[in-house]
Amino acid sequence: MQKFPGNSELAARISSYELAYRMQACAPGAVDITSESEATKKLYGLDEKISEPFGRQCLMARRLVEHGVRFVQVFAGGVGNQNTDTWDAHDDIKTNHTQHAAETDRPMAGLLTDLKARGPQKPADDVVSGMPVEPLSLDTYLTNAANTAGFVLKSTTPRTPISRNGFTTSSVQISVSDLTLDQLKKFLQEIETKSKYVAVTHLDITRREYKGKDKLDASLEVSTYAREAKKPEAGEGSNQKQGG
Repeated sequence: MQKFPGNSELAARISSYELAYRMQACAPGAVDITSESEATKKLYGLDEKISEPFGRQCLMARRLVEHGVRFVQVFAGGVGNQNTDTWDAHDDIKTNHTQHAAETDRPMAGLLTDLKARGPQKPADDVVSGMPVEPLSLDTYLTNAANTAGFVLKSTTPRTPISRNGFTTSSVQISVSDLTLDQLKKFLQEIETKSKYVAVTHLDITRREYKGKDKLDASLEVSTYAREAKKPEAGEGSNQKQGG
């Protein structure tokens, strides 16, 4: 720099090289957890096979923060078989989430407890987040309920949504036939208990004999509600300048 004073590009290049060297020099110590006490390792779940991998990640995250890393992300279940190695389960959710909760619960609790106990030297935010869940459509919700009850829902007929008092109610009409009493009871139970936002708002049942057995036909209306999206106020979001 003495030979080329005032050369900002050269100064920036030298600064980036020095930063890269400092990062490489401190990396081995930052990720080496052998100096951690057994109590700390146990806090992060390193004493159990199921939580050890993610616990190691969380412990290294804390060490990276201590070494000056300003932003650290720790991921769980981001790769592998979708229904077993990741949280994005589309089949047997109970088994999937039970497994992954056991893998991550102690390590996450340990990391937050450890950070709180040590106290950050600089202002910091601790955030634990998950993948956002997309709500099921009403058609999918009802199809799942029918499958659980042991029959196939062929179709639904949507009705015009109604908006009132800040909420929008969406409804569909359904006709089902040739059901047993148990099937119909199970179907209605699934609709009413799986979500507090869905309800049967109209029901007609007809009993008849079919091939020597009692069968039920039903016509029903199922509704769900949601808060209306906030409408922008007049002029909000406009970048137009008023003439004068």
